[in-house]
Amino acid sequence: MPAPAELILAAAMAMALSSVTARAQEPTNPAEVDALLQSSYTSINGRATPELIPYHVRMAAFFESFSDYAPQFRSQLIKADFDQLQRYASAHGAFQKQDADRQLREWQEVAARAEPMSAVEIATELKQSSRRIEAVAAARYRATLDALSADGRAVIDRFIADRVRPNTSIEDPLVVAMAAPVFYKTQILGTYRMMQEGKWPPAPPVSNTKKVESVATGDAARVGSK
Repeated sequence: MPAPAELILAAAMAMALSSVTARAQEPTNPAEVDALLQSSYTSINGRATPELIPYHVRMAAFFESFSDYAPQFRSQLIKADFDQLQRYASAHGAFQKQDADRQLREWQEVAARAEPMSAVEIATELKQSSRRIEAVAAARYRATLDALSADGRAVIDRFIADRVRPNTSIEDPLVVAMAAPVFYKTQILGTYRMMQEGKWPPAPPVSNTKKVESVATGDAARVGSK
């Protein structure tokens, strides 16, 4: 998956904090918000526990770095196999954008009807949406590798198992929804309202060249260094 994105950004955070009902489990200051958000992430050390890396995350890392591996593969693979991988690598960015656009669209569809829903219901639907999009990406990767020759597939499978081990953080929105339902629902509704008013995403500072990510829609995977 295109990687990755925070479910709650600073602009929505302020709105949510200002309207949270005083409850023991609800965050009441930015430090508590940060602690709550951090608790919703599971970090995976790719080198230590590669078996825990989600398939779609591992394959995304492979194709994002394919140009680095291309000289090696050009000598190891038959031309048809190399061309197959290169074609997908060239289209990978477009596929990721397609997935991100779908993810944002489905997030908005859920948020538009979230008012009568509980926080857990909202988070569950967003998580299911994320799972569907991840499954589509995984199917594309598998179809690409399945089109290789048996020898070519063996080369790529070995390379990915041995060399592609990104550090990853996986977000579970249900953690926040269950721990702080008022906060979670408030930030979902607040972010959607900002979108409707044309205020989302907030404009970054002029000096900040970092890309503004889209709102997360479920289990967001954030990929670190390989």
